[in-house]
Amino acid sequence: MGKRSRLKKTGKRTAHSRIRDQGGSILLALIITMVILSVLAAALLPTLFTSQMGQVSAGGAMKAYYLAEAGGRYILPRLNVFTSGEYTFKFSGGDTFFIINKISATEFTSTGVVFEGTDLESRVAITYKLSGGLFDYGVFGGEEVTFRGLVSVNGKIGTNGSSINPNFFPGETLVGKDMTPKSLPSGVDRDVAESEWEDIDQITDSITLEDGHQYFADEISLSGSGPSAQVLTISGDVDLWVDGPISFSGNARLRIEEGASLNLYAAGSTNFSDWAQVRFEEGASLTLYAMEDVSFSDQSGTNYLIPTVPADHFIVYGIPGCNNITFSDWCDISIGVYAPDADITISDFVHVRGSLVGETFTMTDLAHLTYDESLQSIGDSGTSTSVVQYFTPD
Repeated sequence: MGKRSRLKKTGKRTAHSRIRDQGGSILLALIITMVILSVLAAALLPTLFTSQMGQVSAGGAMKAYYLAEAGGRYILPRLNVFTSGEYTFKFSGGDTFFIINKISATEFTSTGVVFEGTDLESRVAITYKLSGGLFDYGVFGGEEVTFRGLVSVNGKIGTNGSSINPNFFPGETLVGKDMTPKSLPSGVDRDVAESEWEDIDQITDSITLEDGHQYFADEISLSGSGPSAQVLTISGDVDLWVDGPISFSGNARLRIEEGASLNLYAAGSTNFSDWAQVRFEEGASLTLYAMEDVSFSDQSGTNYLIPTVPADHFIVYGIPGCNNITFSDWCDISIGVYAPDADITISDFVHVRGSLVGETFTMTDLAHLTYDESLQSIGDSGTSTSVVQYFTPD
């Protein structure tokens, strides 16, 4: 009996041993699995973190791009208000903003910045270049540009010809600038003006032309000095066709009242001389469609002894038939001239603020021209952009 009893006890211990062995194997397998998972987690964590951070960084770059684009759209219609240099526009929080860097009258950059000063900082710069405008140069001669004597130009100089003479002047040759003359506005011609517009015969004495009217005149001849000087006053928005010559001399004035505008269609020559002036009040404008020659001489000009009017308020379009435009003898004027068929000459102490575009351009005898950025938005100017992206290094 004792032997059987020992055999039974031995059998029980063997069963328990098997259970313990199986439990140990499971525990070991669990430990190994946990170790493997820990190793894998340690290996994958940087990859997952990098991927997530990459998504955050890409999102920041996209925000920076849209911010730069918003800056460009904001500044384009206001570009002429800003002088060259860098301007920062910050939003609440201070780490998100755009920077405008005006390089010239026709080029600027807009840079969007997000998360400034952090490891996630992103910057995107967009470069804007304005091209194709009528007045993108201070001086432009389709065939040639010539300088003689002590003259100066503060602005870009260009030509479709082979060179600028003399070569000591800073400038550039731009082969291919469109030099197509402007035409009269649609629906405006001599027959329509003579038959349908109000006929006021000859303008030889002071007169006021009223808002909303269209007038036809045979000629304008105004003169006089001091209190007796004759004045043509424009009150409101007016169209005026002049079939013959236009002459302002002495102290005669073409006066355009505040907020008024004049479209002047000159079928004959136009001449301002002997202190005659175009006087612009605030917000006034004059567009001259010249079908024959135009001249300013003998200290004539715009707003003499009155704060200077921006050049975009006085635009001259040389229609085919306009072959010469001259500024001479101390005249002082703010003006934009686009006359692709005309020879333009400025001489004898003349000061022009604006832009002059002609078939040829000649400047002599202490004449001076300063480009006026107010003209840059006039005409067929377009905008082309090139995008440069860069990210803050880690």
